[in-house]
Amino acid sequence: MNNHLSKISTNGVGYNNKDNKDKEDNIDKACQMNNAFSTSLSAEEADASSYLNEFRCEVSPLGAEPACLLVNPQPTPLNETQIKRALIQLFDNGESSSQRYKLKIKFNLTDGDNPEFIASLTKDMRNFKKYIPQECQTEILHFASQITKNVKSEFNVKPYIGKLHLNQGRGRHIHSQIEPYTAVAIWWNQEYKAWAGVLMFQDWLYEFDLFNEYITDAQQKQGVRGQTLFINPKYDTRIRPKTWTEQRLAK
Repeated sequence: MNNHLSKISTNGVGYNNKDNKDKEDNIDKACQMNNAFSTSLSAEEADASSYLNEFRCEVSPLGAEPACLLVNPQPTPLNETQIKRALIQLFDNGESSSQRYKLKIKFNLTDGDNPEFIASLTKDMRNFKKYIPQECQTEILHFASQITKNVKSEFNVKPYIGKLHLNQGRGRHIHSQIEPYTAVAIWWNQEYKAWAGVLMFQDWLYEFDLFNEYITDAQQKQGVRGQTLFINPKYDTRIRPKTWTEQRLAK
């Protein structure tokens, strides 16, 4: 069953329109510079990450079909092989805003589609439970409860949680539906003084850190507080300088 969100806020988090297209391009370029510091965890690091590891084993054990997959889905649920890049940004709309924190995710997919999604973030589970598509209530609520439990145990903080909907731009009467089998959790890592998070987008489970080293003044004014860029190695065409070891092996 499809459920509607209330009207999308037009304050704070930026939308793709002719006024901010150049800014979005700048964000992409900045994230490319920052990508070396913001890749997903290696297998060894993931094994050591207990707060996510428990959830990953329950929802998407290695070699098994994830529990959050749609039944006979049309089209095929999104997975990593379909993603060329994913730009993830955290927006802070200010303490006086009715919706302070939002997360924006922009995909570049192999089929040429470039959808953008937004999640309003909350620590209130009662608010989070609203408008979840009926067919995936169990999976989304499990994600939220399990990640909240593990993050509180590991970092002694309660994460912000949110559900994703398509960014359809500005408009007074635009309503958007929650994307099925999608959710995100964000928390402040006190040790590293940085934001971190976990994203579930259908068949893609991704852990990330958000960085602010390359946020421009214009992005700061938009409310960007952290960002990262996932680049799928399978489609990465960048030419990297060879290490000293690689140069020796080439001789």
